[in-house]
Amino acid sequence: KQYTVFCTANNHILDRGMEGFNNTHELLQAEGFYYVGTNQSPEAHKKGLILNSEGIKFGFVAATWSLNEQFSQKRMEGYLVNVVPFHRFKGKVDVSILEEQISYCRSLNCDFIILSLHWGMEFEFYPRQEQVDIAHYLIECGADAIISHHTHNIQPYEFYQTRRDPHRKAPIFYGLGNLSSLSSAPHRALSLITNLKVIKGHVNGHQKT
Repeated sequence: KQYTVFCTANNHILDRGMEGFNNTHELLQAEGFYYVGTNQSPEAHKKGLILNSEGIKFGFVAATWSLNEQFSQKRMEGYLVNVVPFHRFKGKVDVSILEEQISYCRSLNCDFIILSLHWGMEFEFYPRQEQVDIAHYLIECGADAIISHHTHNIQPYEFYQTRRDPHRKAPIFYGLGNLSSLSSAPHRALSLITNLKVIKGHVNGHQKT
């Protein structure tokens, strides 16, 4: 399989400071890869990544729940990494950056929008109810699939029946586990790979993806 897009929004992206941040992006670009979730400018912070493949226009949006402690939002100048404090389980979580990026993809008539989220409590087997509520909300905002990572073990997936489209069920994967694990514990060694087939055509005279 050939990789095309990397999600670079995760809590480790600034562990090696700006040198590591810049080297990561330079290497990806040199190899011809795209990335989503980190940004080189304030303008890019407001946009998703859009790619065309075999006549289908894909939108990609991504965010991480946090950065490791030594790097505050202030030091990041606010735009380098898409950070949403998903695990602030008291009060409403501000997901406005994701709303804005999903809206950007929809405004450019993307056929299918994939949201990649680096979230979930480590080593827990089920997502918190607050996560489920946020995931459903982001689907209603326009995301068509959510693929999640960070928990270090598998969490369930669901097919969510959207209210915005009675004919659309959106897959939500709450935790794929570790593709390459540092642990031999069975629950940490297992992992999932999401395999989606996206088809575009007409149903009853209406274009659907």
